This record gives sequence, C-alpha cells and structure tokens, in this order.
Amino acid sequence: MKKHRAAIMSIDSSRITVAVGSRSVNNTFNIVGVGEAAYDGYTNGEFIEPRKLSDSIAEAIESIKGLENPLGKIYVGVPGDFLDCTVKDVNLSFDRPKVIKPADVDRLFDEGGVNRPDYVLINRSPVYFDVDGLKSLKYPETKVSKISSRVSYVYAKKIFIELLNTILEIEGFTDVRYLGTPLCEYLYLIEDKSAEKKSIILDIGHISSNIICAQGEAVTDLKNFSAGGGFLTLVLMEGLQISYKQAEGLKQQLVLTLDPSENERYIIDEYSAAVSAIKANELAIEGLYNMAESAAENIEKTGLKFDEFTSVYMTGGAMCQMRGAKDIFEKVLGTNIEIIKPHVPLLDKPQFSQTVGLLDLALTHNN
Repeated sequence: MKKHRAAIMSIDSSRITVAVGSRSVNNTFNIVGVGEAAYDGYTNGEFIEPRKLSDSIAEAIESIKGLENPLGKIYVGVPGDFLDCTVKDVNLSFDRPKVIKPADVDRLFDEGGVNRPDYVLINRSPVYFDVDGLKSLKYPETKVSKISSRVSYVYAKKIFIELLNTILEIEGFTDVRYLGTPLCEYLYLIEDKSAEKKSIILDIGHISSNIICAQGEAVTDLKNFSAGGGFLTLVLMEGLQISYKQAEGLKQQLVLTLDPSENERYIIDEYSAAVSAIKANELAIEGLYNMAESAAENIEKTGLKFDEFTSVYMTGGAMCQMRGAKDIFEKVLGTNIEIIKPHVPLLDKPQFSQTVGLLDLALTHNN
C-alpha cells in the first residue's frame, strides 16, 4: 500500500523550508525531499523584501520538483505574524434529542465564524466542549438537544494568502492549503493536552518571535514581537566590533552559565581571532534580558496567569540551545520553562518545530 505523502512549506523569519514526507514507524516521518532558502524574513506582519520572496521560494522548491507525488498540492504554514485568533462560545440546538455527528459539529463551529474583509479563516478547533457543565475535548456521545463549545478561529491576512497563491501558482501548485503554524506546533509538540490545561509557547525566531497561548485542541491567543537570535547576533557584532559571520559563530559557542576569567577568550573564526569571554557574555546576557522582558510584557497582555494549570515552553530558533538562555527567561518570567523540540531523527532541534509540526498536521489532513 502506497503511503500518503504531503508537501509543506514552512516560512520562518530567516528561511523558507519545503519538504515532502510521509508517516513512518513510532510517530516519525519519512522525509523524501527537503529544500531550503535563506531570505530577509518578516517583522510586524510584513515581509521585509516581498519582491525577493518569489526567488527564495523558487530556490527552496527546486529540490522537490523531481518528485512524482504530491506536486500540485502544498500545505503552507502561516506564521504567527500574519495571523489573528478569536475565541467564541457557540451553541446549537435541535428540535429533538439526537446523537451528535461530525456534520453537527461543523454546523456548531459555523455559528462563530465571521467574514472579515482583510482576513481569511484557515483553522477552527475546539478549546473544549461543554458536556453537562463539564469541559471535555470530546463532544457528547449520548443523545442531546443542545451542543455547546468554546471554539478558536484562526484568520490569516488576506494579503499573505494572495501573495503566496500568486507565487505558488507560477511554481506549478494548483492546490494550496493554509495552516496556522502556531496551531501545528502546539498540536504536535504538546502531548499532555486537556480541556483544563493551558500552555504558553515562546517561539523564538530569528528577528520575529511569538507568544502562543493554547488550550484543549486550539490556539487561544497570539502575540508577536520583534526579537530573536538575529538581534542577539547584531548586539554581539556591534558591541565587539566584529563581522556578522563572526558574531553568528560566536553565538553558537556562548556558555552563559559560566563565570569566565579575565584571560578567557572565544575563538570567532578560522584565523583564530578571539574576543573576551567576559565581554561577549555580558552583551549576550543583556540582550537576552531585553528579549525576556518583551516576552513577559506580551504574556501579560494575554491575561494568562502562571498556576498549576499552566505550563510554559520554549522552542524555535537555535538560540533555545544556548546554555544559560533559558535560565534568563525563567528568572524574568518567574516560572519554569521546558524546551520542546520534535522527536524525529535528524530533525530533533527546536529550530525544526515549525517544519515538523506543519508536516504532521498536513499528513493528518491529507489522509
């Protein structure tokens, strides 16, 4: 039996990743093609160089063009910067008690969706169902005369959809589906989901980061802020008077949990150029504190409180692997944070969370 494949495109704030894959054993994936391209990214809900976007997408797609299946259809992950999330309580009554079917749930969800001039509805999912006054992830299985639910509606900016449709049509894709990247990450990465449990995911990107609030099977709020690993690179570059390439290499070496001596140095290139470990750590720590404070301000805007029902996670860029970075976020936020990443060979790093989460949901829809 031929396994279902799906083609996906993940768009983060520094690179575009295209992949084709199918499900494999033990909840892993068989990746049969991957293409990547760096680009200038986005911030505040806008691409920095929209005219160059098509060239980067074409470069990423080139690696999968020789694959027989499933070209013609692709799932695109819409980044949090281009999304808006609304949560509504909806109800649906029937003339007489009946057993609820999926079609009834669709009708229920229809009750809360609205037409918005500048947005397109791309995801709707239950935060929970109200079953006899109790929160549940399952709709009632007995006969009822009414069904109620709290539902999350995720809308993508129409300008994003129109731009990507145009580019992908030129590349030969006749069927383009859109999924909210934050929802993909949450559904794939967080295993202990329940109607009561609330999750906050700090998705730290390159120049744009997201606060993802989620509960049940849905995203309940989204906040975006301009921060990430790229800004930390600039802090190191300017503070130490080194090149961008050298600052990127230095960033991968930093160990912020250590207290270096006056003589300790980080080697920053193949010519053995070095910088003071004390100065580099001080600059990075200050940059991370600023980033963590921005995250704290955005979490406060969501109204979520840290309690026994709320867990906080971090994923996204390679900065999540920087030794000592998580400690700073924990200190500023005043709560424990767990680093989450895909449990997939060769893709088991936080920077692949978007790609793997998108592939997982795409394959679910593609069955």
